[in-house]
Amino acid sequence: MKVPKLAAAGFIVLALLLIGLNVALVKQDRRLAALNKTYEANLHLSVGDSVPPLSGVTSIGSPATVEYKPGQPKTLLLVFARSCGACESNWPAWQRVLSQIDPKRVRLIGVSLESTDLSSQYLAQVGLTKAEMIVLPNVGSVVSYRFRYTPQTILIGPEGKVEGIWSGVLQPQQIAQIEQRSLAAEVRPLPAEEKDAPSP
Repeated sequence: MKVPKLAAAGFIVLALLLIGLNVALVKQDRRLAALNKTYEANLHLSVGDSVPPLSGVTSIGSPATVEYKPGQPKTLLLVFARSCGACESNWPAWQRVLSQIDPKRVRLIGVSLESTDLSSQYLAQVGLTKAEMIVLPNVGSVVSYRFRYTPQTILIGPEGKVEGIWSGVLQPQQIAQIEQRSLAAEVRPLPAEEKDAPSP
């Protein structure tokens, strides 16, 4: 059976249109993915960022400031909120991290984004009795540290530079990274796969 030339030409035009549409959709998808990645990166700190002292109050209302000075241990911030379901899921991972790090080399600071129900019983239950202090950050620190997500685990060097940041519930590989980075003497850039997308 002979296909009319007009019909054959129509099929060819349709095929070319579909191929062109596919290519355009792939480009659009890549562009949106890049925009999304840039947007998310602006919502939290990145490795290499410098941060000012962390200021606020303790869980009992006393003024609190966490400073970074050469010669001091690194600082590990555990950023949480009492009502955060992902934080509840993350406490076992944080407890494992706390059992592995050397307090002479890393000081632990809990950062609560909520002031409610931070009783000593709750802090003991989640394992934060090992923390040097619990800080409820002031507005300036919330802005400077881009505290928008919980849970976050942030490792900061003695001179106030971010050496690692992990958002969301920690996976075993990430726990190993935190332990390794906590013990490392020198800062080296993290591979792209170690930088995790934030969890709302």
